[in-house]
Parts: sequence; C-alpha cells; structure tokens
Amino acid sequence: YHSHPGTERQVRFPSVPRALPCPNATVQLSILSFNVWCCGGTSLLRTYECMHALNADVVCLQEASCGMVKDAAHTLGLFYSEGAAILSRYPISTLPRRSPKQGGGKGGDIVAIHVPVETGRFVRVLVGNCHLVHHPYGPYVLRDQRR
Repeated sequence: YHSHPGTERQVRFPSVPRALPCPNATVQLSILSFNVWCCGGTSLLRTYECMHALNADVVCLQEASCGMVKDAAHTLGLFYSEGAAILSRYPISTLPRRSPKQGGGKGGDIVAIHVPVETGRFVRVLVGNCHLVHHPYGPYVLRDQRR
C-alpha cells in the first residue's frame, strides 16, 4: 500500500484494476468526498461499510487521522496517501511539494492517481482534497436567520 524505503517490512499492495477505456483521451472516474467527522467517531465500521457500498474510484477524506486513512485503505483494499487523506483503487503518487496545511489527514493536498488505460499506458489524474472551513456553518446560519 505504501512503501517505506530502508525498512525490511513487507508491504502488500492492492491489485491494480483492469485497464479503462480511454475514448478521446479521457477517463471516467467516480470521486467521493467524505467528511468522516472526527475519524468516524463511534461508527468507524459503518463509515467503512458506507465507503465500500459507494464503490468510488477515489475517496477524499476530511477529518481523518493518518492512522485512520491507513486503516481504511487496508480494510477496503485501496491505495492511499496518508497526508492528503486520499484513497484510490489506482496507485497514488504524492507530488514533490509540501501542502501549506502539512496534510495530517485533514485534507488540503494534491496527489497523482495513475489510471491504467486500454492503450497499455497510464493516465495521470491530479486529485486535490480540501477541508472547507466550518465557520460560518451554513445550516446554523439559516437556523439563526429564522429566529
């Protein structure tokens, strides 16, 4: 899932899915942006079940710790980027840059997803994950305007 240069730890990688059709040099991917709210809270298993049921090609998590991102990837059999909090059915490369937020599972970084296509090549898709600010929180603004 994630390589650790200089260690002797064996790392098991998920299998790369079959190549996608690439008409007109485009690929179609499903993307899920999911705020798991404090690492899934008391319903972590249900959070994983939801991600599995939605079967997205790429999952961008917000409010997930690096440990939760790694655990989710292992549970769901996906590739991942801890700092960017992104899971993918396809291999991921972290870009050679530092996020101003330093990742940390909150989202806010960009990765490259490598999607195999029928031509025998890979299409590199850049995916950005961000965690929007919580204040002002829209539902509360609407609630307070009604008072």
